[in-house]
Amino acid sequence: MKLLILLALVGAAVAVPRGDGRIIGGYECTPHSQPWMVSLNYGYHFCGGVLINEQWVLSVAQCWYNPYSMQLILGDHNNRIFEGTEQLMKTNTIIWHPNYNYQTMDYDIMLIKLFHPVKMTSAVRPISLPTSCPYEGMSCTVPGWGTIRTDTSFLPFRLQCIDVPVVSEQECEKSYPGMLTRRMMCAGYPEGGKDACGGDAGSPLVCSGEVHGLASWGQGCALPGYPGVYVKVCEYLYWIRDVMASNP
Repeated sequence: MKLLILLALVGAAVAVPRGDGRIIGGYECTPHSQPWMVSLNYGYHFCGGVLINEQWVLSVAQCWYNPYSMQLILGDHNNRIFEGTEQLMKTNTIIWHPNYNYQTMDYDIMLIKLFHPVKMTSAVRPISLPTSCPYEGMSCTVPGWGTIRTDTSFLPFRLQCIDVPVVSEQECEKSYPGMLTRRMMCAGYPEGGKDACGGDAGSPLVCSGEVHGLASWGQGCALPGYPGVYVKVCEYLYWIRDVMASNP
């Protein structure tokens, strides 16, 4: 898939969508410890998503491509072998946020309704939406498939995880002056080295058993001073619930 590489220049910072597929500085997730993780797939994994109930998946709008040929894979760990836990799903409806802006990456969120409800198992289970907004220092995990080094395209077959803290709004703004909205948040370390550059775009930022963010964009990959930028899910709770209620 050819994802758009969109450049928004403000000073030295460049906003690049997280479709390039990298988990840097992470580790192999315990198999099926992220049962809400979803692979958006065209015969190959190209973006992440997160299961929020038995028939709805949350991802980012930049990952919309061809809804008629897209499949979703749930319950996967090693994406090169059949493990018997996978569930392959077709899409019923894909709904972008109406205010999505591919240049600023604001409102970078979409909902995908599955053609059939998933079967709940130990490997496939939804995650809760946030009950509050995240706070500075909150400990979070991001799962994703993708290269684990910045100097090569080595692609691990098994799902990778990184653990990153939520960054304060002030520090996030220092990294990306004039590029953020209240619907965005940062997570990462000031020294760099760990990043979801992308645990693929759309992969969930999981904090305290809730999905607080979706990998969206950033500058470079695991660079000092440039944490990853995520969709701030708590800002979309009314929209998510309204969309699901309007598409029963």
